[in-house]
Amino acid sequence: MIMDAFLNNSLENFSKSVASSISFSSLEASAMSVSRFVSVTNNALQNFGQAVVIGEISEIKTYSHLYFKLKDETAAVDCLMFASVLNRLSFIPKIGMKVVVVGKSSIYLKTGQFKLIVDKMFVAGAGKIMEELLALKEKLNKEGVFAAIKRPIPKWINKVGIITSKEGHVLHDMLTVLNKRNPGIEVVVYPCQVQGAEAPVTIVNALNTAFSDNVCDVLIVGRGGGSFEDLMPFSDETVVRTIINSPMPIISAVGHEPDVALSDFAADMRAPTPTAAADIVSSYTVEMMQKDLDSYALLLGDLIYKKIDDLTVVLEKAEIKLKSFGPESLLNLKNSYLNSLNEKFARLIFDKLAFCKAQNDSFLHRLQAHDPKFKLNSLDLAVNEFEKRIEFTINDNIAKTAKRIDNLLLLMERAPFHQDMIDADKKIETLKEKLISLNPLLVLKRGYSVTLDKKGSCANINTLKINDEIKTLVAGGQVLSVVTGIEKD
Repeated sequence: MIMDAFLNNSLENFSKSVASSISFSSLEASAMSVSRFVSVTNNALQNFGQAVVIGEISEIKTYSHLYFKLKDETAAVDCLMFASVLNRLSFIPKIGMKVVVVGKSSIYLKTGQFKLIVDKMFVAGAGKIMEELLALKEKLNKEGVFAAIKRPIPKWINKVGIITSKEGHVLHDMLTVLNKRNPGIEVVVYPCQVQGAEAPVTIVNALNTAFSDNVCDVLIVGRGGGSFEDLMPFSDETVVRTIINSPMPIISAVGHEPDVALSDFAADMRAPTPTAAADIVSSYTVEMMQKDLDSYALLLGDLIYKKIDDLTVVLEKAEIKLKSFGPESLLNLKNSYLNSLNEKFARLIFDKLAFCKAQNDSFLHRLQAHDPKFKLNSLDLAVNEFEKRIEFTINDNIAKTAKRIDNLLLLMERAPFHQDMIDADKKIETLKEKLISLNPLLVLKRGYSVTLDKKGSCANINTLKINDEIKTLVAGGQVLSVVTGIEKD
């Protein structure tokens, strides 16, 4: 700007340009870097403390952390919730959900992007509803409504009643599970609304219809997952009291695993999901039923055979008692006495003969001990044993000596080859050191550099031109630059 004013021969413009330059110089001297500016701004924002913001979730990206956008009618803000906070939520954030968040403002230094770091999140409007729900739970608990003895779910179920909406996938999923696991179970559907202001009345009407029919062995009351407000009909006081008065066992299956409704406390059993309730009802499968029938048949057969055996024993005892009073019984007694005498006499003779034989064997054994032939046989056995020991010792020594000779030969064969390997390793190390010393990159480490032109060839002072792009290789990397001047020797 100063040069322009000078060339235009305008003293006034020249003076203004000089003044502007002086002002700009002072401004530049006091300017802060971008990183300093972002850091100062970030610290200032964080010093504001926590902010409580209400809005609607419009975008969600879930990695390990939750990234989402909170908006209202005229503005939006990017938000970040760390995984540790996300895992503690009692609900799953969804697009379109109106929430209240508590957090601190922050700026990401690398991009300068503003974010709200969220430490807490609540469903908007759920606070008052939750207070009313807890008060109702406390009231029913004090009345002993939830203290009623829970009835077991029957093992053998012929007919199950399902109280839910005919719309959606919940009923279809439950019917699929029941038909797959136990197609013998008959299903009666009592349709009702499962959300909205009219839902509690329709649920109570469906329950009363099922009670009036009184044809089901067990009832399942529930719906699929949804927001906190969507599940409220199953915490309605009238619904809870109607469930308590059920003449048959009831399974409450509302929402997903984390969801809880007051119907869960009133029912005889709580299932984490409607399909889990169908699993419970159909847990006694056709295969299990067939096994039980087979075991019952075997048990019945065993009982029949045992009864026949017991009656046979009674009959045999009666026959023995009748025979004991007849003449045949007396003859049998006399005959048994004679047989016992014969056995005793025979046993005495046998024992005497055995004793005599034992004495005779003892005499023969003592005679054999003094027989010269017996002694010669003993000496022969000893000599044979000694010969075997000598033969074993000789063979063992021969084998050990042969093994030593083989080891010595092996060592002799390997010795020259081993020395050759050592020599070869030394030669390789020498060549390796030479190659390293010839490495051109080592020259760069000593402070030298290599300049390349835009074609990648070594730069030549005669071929370079002003504004040419050149690349200089130095130790640890490369420097890109533009030629602004050329000086030849």
